[in-house]
Amino acid sequence: MLDKEFIKSQIKKNIKLFNPLEFCNNGGWANFDELEITILSDIENSKGNQVKVSIRYNCDFPASCSCFEGNSKPDSLDKELFIGNDGTFDVLN
Repeated sequence: MLDKEFIKSQIKKNIKLFNPLEFCNNGGWANFDELEITILSDIENSKGNQVKVSIRYNCDFPASCSCFEGNSKPDSLDKELFIGNDGTFDVLN
């Protein structure tokens, strides 16, 4: 089983492999500064680990003008990943 902080660091490192249209379905810009994950499953095989995670992040909504503050709303996305023993990282679904 992989360490939660390791999985989190791999997600942040490889965030560009995710489809950006899957984040913030109700608008806003995905912000991964305070990204949190919950490991739903972790299956190890000879080539690496197939991991299902729930990724929690914030969707930032910028202010409509400089006289108002923007706001942020939490959102989440469940994904299945493969993290290989050789350092490969794949988003499976």
